[in-house]
Amino acid sequence: MVNDPPSVPPRPASGKVHYRLYFLGGTGHITKAHEFFASDDEAAIKTAKAWREGRGVELWCKDRKVWSWKADS
Repeated sequence: MVNDPPSVPPRPASGKVHYRLYFLGGTGHITKAHEFFASDDEAAIKTAKAWREGRGVELWCKDRKVWSWKADS
């Protein structure tokens, strides 16, 4: 996809938090995942929205689900 995230996350800057964005297939199973760093949940959600391009995704921070989006019809 055009806005696919990088395959390797950059090194975190001071104060950045580690996130994982899971891309979901039609059956709800994870098809791929991308890791990245953001300053907070709000910034991570904004980044995830730009990468999802209508796909079903879940955004996680460690063991906490931050947000999820269903695939657009």
